[in-house]
Order: sequence, then structure tokens, then C-alpha cells
Amino acid sequence: MHRLNGVIAAQARAHNADYVDVETPSAGHDACQSATVKWVEGYVPVNPAAPLHPNQRGEANYARIIADHLG
Repeated sequence: MHRLNGVIAAQARAHNADYVDVETPSAGHDACQSATVKWVEGYVPVNPAAPLHPNQRGEANYARIIADHLG
């Protein structure tokens, strides 16, 4: 787990909140992947999304991961 996610997870625990890891299941879907595979856009988006932010595929998968955790 990268440092930022570790900090977020620790703060969630400290405040009795759930932490949902979306980093691990998103491996292989980073901004360097092809347009049909990536969940996050690069500096120059090729899918509708802001640079370095989740695209529609990423948002849908993050929502599924969080819903599975809540379910």
C-alpha cells in the first residue's frame, strides 16, 4: 500500500470509519494503459475526464468496489 493510502486507512481506523482499498484492484488500469483499459486518464486525456482523474470506466469500477464492500 502506498504511503498516502496508508495514512488514509489509519485515519479511517482512528475515526471508526471504513477504508476501501481501490488501489489494489485498479492495478493494471493506470493512465499508461490503452484507452480501453485505463481507469485514470493521463496528462492528455483520451477519454472524457480531467487529466489525472478517473474516467467513466474508473468511476464505474470504483463504485462497484465500494458497493461490494458495503454490501
